[in-house]
Amino acid sequence: MVLDLDALVHKFSTRVMEAVEVQARERVLALAARALVLPPPDRSGTILKRGVKRAEPPKARRTPKLGAKTLAVRRLQGRYLGTLRGLSPAARKRVSLVAKEKGVAAALAFAKSIK
Repeated sequence: MVLDLDALVHKFSTRVMEAVEVQARERVLALAARALVLPPPDRSGTILKRGVKRAEPPKARRTPKLGAKTLAVRRLQGRYLGTLRGLSPAARKRVSLVAKEKGVAAALAFAKSIK
């Protein structure tokens, strides 16, 4: 009886090992077939194909050369807008009226006095 049990266990283990080997072989063959048939995944342009030229990068915009007066006006306008952001809508309206009547510099001084 003991010999029969050992023989059965041995027979079972060899069949399991053969089944595992067959499944592993099938997986490897399937992976190899898929690798040969399907194209490689797109790596978002990192791999350059032969004969395909890369697009040229866009040309940088030339920054215009500004005079001292233009820079001063833009700087003053930036300060004016920055000061307006911290004001209430009613105060903004009062400051904008001063800007229309007396200019941006006067409106900026008035806005700073309101704060």
